Amino acid sequence: MNDEAAFLSAIEANPDDGDVCLVFADWLDERTDPRARSYRARGSVLRDRSGWHVNFCSGGIGSYITGKRVAELHGTAKLIHLFTDTKSEDVDLYRFLKESTDQTGGTLITIAEGRDLWQLFNDNNMIANTRADLCSRILKREMSNWWIREIFPGGAGVTLYFGIDHSERHRTVAIARNWEPFRVEFPLCEPPYMAKCDMLKECERDGIDPPGIYDEGFPHNNCGGFCVKAGHAHFALLLQARPKVFMEHANKEDDFRKRTGKDVAVMRDRRGGVTKPLPMLEFKRQVEAGERVIDRTDWGKGCQCFTPDESSSDAKG
Repeated sequence: MNDEAAFLSAIEANPDDGDVCLVFADWLDERTDPRARSYRARGSVLRDRSGWHVNFCSGGIGSYITGKRVAELHGTAKLIHLFTDTKSEDVDLYRFLKESTDQTGGTLITIAEGRDLWQLFNDNNMIANTRADLCSRILKREMSNWWIREIFPGGAGVTLYFGIDHSERHRTVAIARNWEPFRVEFPLCEPPYMAKCDMLKECERDGIDPPGIYDEGFPHNNCGGFCVKAGHAHFALLLQARPKVFMEHANKEDDFRKRTGKDVAVMRDRRGGVTKPLPMLEFKRQVEAGERVIDRTDWGKGCQCFTPDESSSDAKG
């Protein structure tokens, strides 16, 4: 076989044949195609389905420390760092992702649905928000769910790891339930417990510059500082620290509102006991005019891409 279509046809016809995946991976490597990593991992798993470890790697500091702990306990020969790309990430995230997984060892696999946040919102004719996490569900959970269940049917032979620390232990129940029947572990919920500042110091001791977004005050390194589950304090920081990013999303939100004629927005205004949409451009105007006092404790839900809301279609119970 010497063309991609023939390889893909052979893989489809022989889904349990690891050798054809490995040959295709070599073929992709010769062409510097980044998909080679994924097919090589798939081929290796098909040859030996036991004892694998998948670290759900978000590009944040918690994922790095989680990967380190897994590597220390189980080695790196069968360690996969799975990154699900929203196509809306900060450039520095990709730098940190590569450096941190190179340091840890194992195989970094990047998968992506293909659309960025606003392409997804426009295609579905709705804007995600803290109550309806369209982006988290489709771009993160459904993509990773498809990949894991395709590679490890039935949940056998693999343990899944998430970088949830002891301060967010309440999130572990929904994640574990969503991944049944897979074995799921949360290494940062076990001793030695670490605060985020301790994780960042360990990262520096390992010779890696932590994601720069943390120095700007953001709690998570996802989507360049934008998050549909964020609160007003988070958006105020985005406006102050990353005005170009804020305006990029604000203008796309405004374009959506004009195109659809819908009074919808990522944020909510709850003043006066009435809840209504709060467009980002209006939020900016109010902040700059001194008309809005920001509740500095309102950071929202933060990055919970792998924690399904109870109302989400992928939440089980």
